[in-house]
Amino acid sequence: MPVISKRFFQYFLITLCLVSFSMPVHANWFGNKDKAEEKTVDSKPSKEEILKMMSSHDAKNKKASATDKKHVNYQHEDGPLYTAEQIYDMQVDGFYIHMTEEEAKALVAENGYKYGWRTPHTADTYASSMSGGYNRFETDNRTLRMYRYNTMDGPTKVYNIMFTRSYDEEINMDVMVDKLVEKYGEPTTVKHSYRDRKLRYLLDGYLEGEDVCPETSNMSFTCMKAPYRRLPIVEITVTKKSVSINMKDVGTAIAETDKLKARTKKIKDAEAAKNTKDIDF
Repeated sequence: MPVISKRFFQYFLITLCLVSFSMPVHANWFGNKDKAEEKTVDSKPSKEEILKMMSSHDAKNKKASATDKKHVNYQHEDGPLYTAEQIYDMQVDGFYIHMTEEEAKALVAENGYKYGWRTPHTADTYASSMSGGYNRFETDNRTLRMYRYNTMDGPTKVYNIMFTRSYDEEINMDVMVDKLVEKYGEPTTVKHSYRDRKLRYLLDGYLEGEDVCPETSNMSFTCMKAPYRRLPIVEITVTKKSVSINMKDVGTAIAETDKLKARTKKIKDAEAAKNTKDIDF
């Protein structure tokens, strides 16, 4: 059964009232013509009064949504925009985007995480969830995933950190959000719902990209390759039993991968040309 929005229902009722007010009233409906006409004239509000009531109702709702930030359905997209450097400076449990693999290994051991690293990442591609190239670690109530990429002439680095901390007892989501804002700053976008709170720290151009590629078209080829998806981003989700933080910069990983692929292709083409010259045809 389709869900009818509250706004649609309000306008439906108002339209119904306007139509009913414009209809003639028959005397035999009430048993007395004079009383019927008198009642119609006295109780019928004017169009101006109806419009005034609508305007007053909208103003009241707008004021409530603008001031009650802890409302279940509160959301906004007018927070500050961030630079890539500001995103890179954000840390979770000491981990940050573009730290080297060796730095990450040392911190994993220092923080008491279990399980080891996968084999060294030597491919000319960045590790992704689709390739199964992440490293997963656990300790007590924390889990951590990290995705790596190879640089052109430097060490292997981390471009995506996915951290989750779980709690045995329920937490107050709004109090936790306040603590996270104190640590990371005011988010660019905020979305509150009954089950969670979502904060995002974005660069300029990200929201414009989402306007072109809304969530419903995320899987289309054009939107999957959209430039805004390569911008650095920090996403935080707070539930009653956990806090999840996702920091990533896919664009840098892809750029380094493209350089590596171009260099590999150049080397292979040169080798093929050399070998072809030595062939006796």
